[in-house]
Amino acid sequence: MAYVSGPVDSIIYFLAGGIFFFLFELISGLHRRESPQMIAMSLDYVPESLALGGVFAAGSGTAPLLALFIGLQNLPESFNVYRELIKTRSAKPERILFMMCLFIPLGPVFGSVGWMFLSEHVYCLGAIMLFASGGILYLIFQDIAPQSKLKRHWAPPLGAIFGFS
Repeated sequence: MAYVSGPVDSIIYFLAGGIFFFLFELISGLHRRESPQMIAMSLDYVPESLALGGVFAAGSGTAPLLALFIGLQNLPESFNVYRELIKTRSAKPERILFMMCLFIPLGPVFGSVGWMFLSEHVYCLGAIMLFASGGILYLIFQDIAPQSKLKRHWAPPLGAIFGFS
């Protein structure tokens, strides 16, 4: 929030991230696809990597803490993706782990892009971090409330995004 102009801009970028992830889910029909967790993990991996590279390059004292939080958030997410892929695909576990490991180089690549291009553009860096935060919060609440039988299954995660804003 310190990188963008003020609270209104912060709210706009945060809401935009949550709404973008909602619209992506709505348009692609993620709830009917084979691996929505995998697609969700892929969606938030890129902005997280960009932001992390930029934050480290900008010399922020909170960069290691941000890296820790992102790592802690990604561990259960990747575990869920693995379980989802094991359940929905007939591939061997070794093959699924190999496929998931192919995503690993994307983090350093996008982190490097963030390092090289975003360190001098802190407003853009803040906007990306807030956008990713809104999307991640949407995904967290989308994963928490799938057991509830609602006509509008997207209402609780969108409510969380607007409530947090």
